[in-house]
Amino acid sequence: PVAIQCSGGKDRTGIVVAIVLALLGVDDRDIQADYALSGFGAARLVIALERHYGAQPDAVRRCVPALLSTDPANIGGFLDRLRVKFGSIDGYVTEIGMDAATRYLRSALLG
Repeated sequence: PVAIQCSGGKDRTGIVVAIVLALLGVDDRDIQADYALSGFGAARLVIALERHYGAQPDAVRRCVPALLSTDPANIGGFLDRLRVKFGSIDGYVTEIGMDAATRYLRSALLG
């Protein structure tokens, strides 16, 4: 099991999880569906921010669309762009020097 955690789960964490899932052979449609679930976490973040900035509701309201945006097409487009630029998700991971991690992940999680 792996736990990756942040306040919303859709930006940095969403990208890391999407890459890991792609490396493990998960279909893009399933990765996009998983990413879309991050909207639930983002909704909790908005509630917490509203409580914290109660005296300044506009400070939160103007950020809500971006905070709640978990359009599956966003992560799908991201993965597509990686594949175009690096030839594959594996190519990207190799480019950033993490190919040993890929072998470990596949062995540990699929082995």
